[in-house]
Amino acid sequence: MGKITSIIGLVLIVAAGIVASVSTSYQKQLENKKELCKKYINSAKEALKKQNYGDAKKFIQNALKVDPQNKAAIKTLMEISLAQNPANSAPAQNSAQTQNSSNNQAKPQQAAPSSEESEDDLGC
Repeated sequence: MGKITSIIGLVLIVAAGIVASVSTSYQKQLENKKELCKKYINSAKEALKKQNYGDAKKFIQNALKVDPQNKAAIKTLMEISLAQNPANSAPAQNSAQTQNSSNNQAKPQQAAPSSEESEDDLGC
């Protein structure tokens, strides 16, 4: 009976060690993934500042491969698209809008989002 208890205890200790090792490895992978995503996003923003849209798009596509749901990467992709096609970012003017503005019934403009991202926004 003592031998069985010792064997069961040893098996439990080994299992706990394996679980702890896998958990630590997974956490490290997540941290590496976040760091890689941040680097891609920052590289894309630098390329965008230099108006190098091709490189900016490649960097942001790599970030989205790492984390397809990353909000900062999606936002940066939208910024790249708008920078490439500035005509698409301007609101369309139609006769109804022109008439409303002439009657001093202009609609309030939405505030532009901040260009600075916090460290948390860049995480994956």
